[in-house]
Amino acid sequence: MDMNRALEWLKAELPAGDFSCQLSTGIGCDTLAIYFRDTDAASRFVASHPQFELADGTLSSHYRLTTIGRK
Repeated sequence: MDMNRALEWLKAELPAGDFSCQLSTGIGCDTLAIYFRDTDAASRFVASHPQFELADGTLSSHYRLTTIGRK
């Protein structure tokens, strides 16, 4: 399973405290949320696991870039 390999990679490649994970299992899908302390660790993870999809919402047709203070 990809999630197990991802968790193994995190434990082997990053020091304790440099990431946090939240797992969720639903009907027909499993999700893994990973929080990184720095962007270098996040970039390394993404490069090592290109099969994962970033769930940041920016590819949604409803996504709009907004600027603070702009109306």
